[in-house]
Amino acid sequence: MTPMSCEFLADATERLVASMRALGISQEVAGMVAAEWGEGIARDWGGERPYIGKQSGEAAREMSRRDKALLADWQAGERVPILARRYQISARWVRKIILRGTGLP
Repeated sequence: MTPMSCEFLADATERLVASMRALGISQEVAGMVAAEWGEGIARDWGGERPYIGKQSGEAAREMSRRDKALLADWQAGERVPILARRYQISARWVRKIILRGTGLP
């Protein structure tokens, strides 16, 4: 596993334990459940790089503003690699936004 995925799993596991503790589940049980969960995630998703989108209301509105700005920049002639750097997303994601925004196949 890469350091990033280990960091992600460690953070997610800590959040899972904290959520269970907030529900009144003992530290021991929460730790056991979180450990089993983490092992399953590592086993099933190890080596993958899943995309985790921003789904909250404000984040979705911000993404919509970002996408509109990105499309305007692209329509003004800006190249995909420049847009990817400017908006801090992958070139592949820039292309998806362009395709979605223009209705091109």
